[in-house]
Amino acid sequence: MKAEDLFHLGIVTDDPESAREEFTALFGYEWGPEIGGPLPVTLPAGDRTLDLRCAYSVTEPRIEIVRGIPGTMWEAGGGIHHAGYWSDDVAADAADLSARGFVTEATRTGPDGGMFFAFLRGTTGLRIELVTRAAEQGLQRCWGGRRMTTVGVVTGAGRGMGYACAQRLSGTVDVLLLADRDAATVAAAAATLASAGAVEPMVLDITDGDALARLADRVSGLGTLRAVAHAAGISPTMAGWRQIFTVDLVATAMLADALRPLATAGTATVCFASMAASLAQPGLTPEVAAVLDDPLGDRFLDRIRDAVGPGIEHTGAAYALAKLGVQRFVRREAVRLGPLRARICSVSPGIIDTPQGRQEAENNPRMAQFVQQTPLGRTGRADEVAAVVAFALSTDAGFLSGADLLVDGGVCAAMST
Repeated sequence: MKAEDLFHLGIVTDDPESAREEFTALFGYEWGPEIGGPLPVTLPAGDRTLDLRCAYSVTEPRIEIVRGIPGTMWEAGGGIHHAGYWSDDVAADAADLSARGFVTEATRTGPDGGMFFAFLRGTTGLRIELVTRAAEQGLQRCWGGRRMTTVGVVTGAGRGMGYACAQRLSGTVDVLLLADRDAATVAAAAATLASAGAVEPMVLDITDGDALARLADRVSGLGTLRAVAHAAGISPTMAGWRQIFTVDLVATAMLADALRPLATAGTATVCFASMAASLAQPGLTPEVAAVLDDPLGDRFLDRIRDAVGPGIEHTGAAYALAKLGVQRFVRREAVRLGPLRARICSVSPGIIDTPQGRQEAENNPRMAQFVQQTPLGRTGRADEVAAVVAFALSTDAGFLSGADLLVDGGVCAAMST
C-alpha cells in the first residue's frame, strides 16, 4: 500500500441522508446514489449476510457515507470510521497489516474467489479498508464527474436465465437492480457481479403490488429507467394453475403498470414468454382472448376458467395460455409506450438447460421429445437467451418493439412443417 492508494474516508451514521445534506450545505459536496444491499461477509464469529449500503461523494476528497448496522462493526459512531485503500492483492496486504498488529474485523469474497475487501483495525484504533483494485472501474460509475442516471432491472435474477441476463446487463447501466424472492441467491448474484458495476439486490415477490411500488420508487430515486429484463416466472411442475397465471401473466402486467410512469425515450423492456405459447395459439377463441387480454380485470382467474373450461386446470395448459397472454400483453404495451419513445418485446425460449428446465424435464416426458425435434439437436443455454435479451434492450435494437423473439433452436418451425 502507498499513500496514493487512499481513495476515500468512510463515515458511518444512522441518518445518512442528513449527513450527505450537511456536507453539501457546508462544503458543496455532490453525491452518487446509495448503493448496496444484502451481502455475504465473513466476521470473526462466522459468515453473515448484512444489509450494507453506502453512498460515495462525486466531489473530492472522496467521502463514503455508510448506513449504520447496529450490533456490528458498522455501528454508527462519531468521527472517521475507516480509511479506504485500493489494493492489488487484498489477502497479501491484509496479511502484512496483521503482521503489524492489526486485527481482521470483516472480509468479503469476490467472484474470483479472492478477497474483495477486508477491514482491519490497529492497536491505536485506526481502521483500514482494503478494496480490490479490480472494483475500481465499477465504483468509478459512482463518482465519474456526474450523477448516476441509467438504471436497469432484472427480475428472477438469482439463477437461470434471469441471472444470465443480469450478467449481460451488468456494466451497461449505472445501477443494476436484481430482484428475486430468494434472498440468498440474489445476494450471491449481486456479490458476483459487483466488480462489473453498481449492483443492488432486492428481495421481492413480483405478485406483491406494494413490493413493485417499492421497486418503482427505488428506480425513480436512482435515476432514469433504461432496461428491464423480466425473467421471473414459474413453470407447470412448480404450482397450480391459478398461481401459474398469477405469476406468469398477472404479475407481468402489474410490473408494467408499476414501471410505466418511469418509461422515457430509450427505455426498453423484455418480458419472458415461452415457445409453449405456440401450443395455445391455435385453439384461442375470441371469448378466451378477450379475457386473456384483461389480466388485471376483476375476477380474472374465475373468468379465464369460465371461458376455457375445466381443461385450464391442467398446469401445462395454464402455462401455455399464460405465456400466450404475455406475448399479447407485450404487443398492446408497445402501443402504449410508443409515444414515449420507449420499447417492449417478449422473448420465448425453447428447451433451455437451467435448474427450472431440468426440473420440468424430470416430470414431463414431452420435453425430451421437443429436444429430439429441435433441428439444432440440443437444448439451449441460458446465456444464449440472455444474448438475445441484451440485444433487444440495446440501442442497436432501437426500432424493435411489440415483437416476440423465439429462441428455440428451430423446434417450433419443425413442428409446423
